[in-house]
Amino acid sequence: MLAIVAPMAIELAAIQRSVPDAPAREVAFGVIGIGKEPSERYISGIFDRPPDAMILVGFCGGADPTLAPGDLHIARSFLNPDSSDAIDADPMLNARLSCAGRSAGGRVVAGTSTTVNTVAGRDAKMRLHETTGSASVNMEDYWVARAARSVNVPFASVRAVLDRANAEIPRYLSANPIGPARILTSLLIHPGRLPGLIRLARLVRTASNSLSRCVIAAIETLSLELPALPVVPK
Repeated sequence: MLAIVAPMAIELAAIQRSVPDAPAREVAFGVIGIGKEPSERYISGIFDRPPDAMILVGFCGGADPTLAPGDLHIARSFLNPDSSDAIDADPMLNARLSCAGRSAGGRVVAGTSTTVNTVAGRDAKMRLHETTGSASVNMEDYWVARAARSVNVPFASVRAVLDRANAEIPRYLSANPIGPARILTSLLIHPGRLPGLIRLARLVRTASNSLSRCVIAAIETLSLELPALPVVPK
């Protein structure tokens, strides 16, 4: 089985709609939650019957100043500022994702992903790029990679850039899933936030389209090749 997981449902929605025959393809989807504790809790719960491979999909903040919204970061390795342990992505999964991203018309960037504990603003993103060479920041990659490594499940991550290195996501939305109820409530209380919400909606649409095209193309090849993927010893 190929497990495809995301921190938020919005990051998976278009992919799931495009793969209605996921069970027949031996593909399973899951929403793991935002940040360290929810993602580790979810991942530990599925490792009673580990998948043959796992791909984390989602949005990220750009740390490399050359990255633009919709660019795809397929990280070679995963870092956490509080640990000296760097975790490498599975090279076969990375190669498949990179080919899929390019074939779907996306701009694909490699490099390092850094997982942080809170939403990173422009100063934090640029500082991480300068000190670690990170291309992007997120709140889950490292923790899921570490959990997958503990049970020998091949793991890779593909992230679509949401905001540039010199940009900020509105703080009142960035730490939580984006949903209609939250947006309407925010507008009723703070109508002046409408321009920022419109901009964010455009960024989400751009990132989602790029991410979905890449992952859907990858599923076409990976789900057909699952018997060749490493099987976790029982």
